[in-house]
Amino acid sequence: KEEPKEEPKEEPKEEPKKEEPKKEPKKEPEPIKQEPKAEPKLDKPLSVHTFSVSVEKSAGPLGMVLDVKNGALVVIRVSDGTIKAYTDMAAADKKIEPNDYIVDINGQITKDNMLREVKEATRTVTLKVARPLPFTIKINRGDKPFGAGLGYQQGSCSIDLKEIRDGALKDYNDSVPHSKRAFLNDCIVAINGKSDTPDKMIEIMQSSTQFEVTLVRPPPRTLFQVAIV
Repeated sequence: KEEPKEEPKEEPKEEPKKEEPKKEPKKEPEPIKQEPKAEPKLDKPLSVHTFSVSVEKSAGPLGMVLDVKNGALVVIRVSDGTIKAYTDMAAADKKIEPNDYIVDINGQITKDNMLREVKEATRTVTLKVARPLPFTIKINRGDKPFGAGLGYQQGSCSIDLKEIRDGALKDYNDSVPHSKRAFLNDCIVAINGKSDTPDKMIEIMQSSTQFEVTLVRPPPRTLFQVAIV
């Protein structure tokens, strides 16, 4: 008898291993780039015209009525004397005028020493002059006060801003860029384009609801230590 042949057994095929999907590495969020903040643009300082004057002092006076502001001598008016004779002949940008600041006389820069030179000099007198260029602001006062503490000397030709309070001037400052604002120690030199005595300029400001104020800003103290040519 033939033994029945055993059918060859097929080994079960192994299923191919499923490859696990590769995990993508977690991407860290990119840091947000912050643009550097632009530095604020500084307002340009107000311009100051500077010049020197040399005169030979005669036996008479120099001929200037002066006020003292910010450590400088401020011209109120030019009267008869050496300076008037000079100014009558000088070019327009070299004339000495009201509201000019004299910051040096014969090398002296303190007010007391400059005043002594004005009185006692008997030789060549050299003055260094700084003329702040005026700027104008428009005030709409309505029913508000102007809102400023004012100071002036009798006989002067300008009014100092000593304090800024609530009122039309503060409202104006809040509505304009920094470069167009009025600041403490600025000097009012005209109202509605007209120069006058301080009392009359204040009267116009009190009686008008709209007006233009012309101011000058005293020159910085650094001008007192530099040569003006």
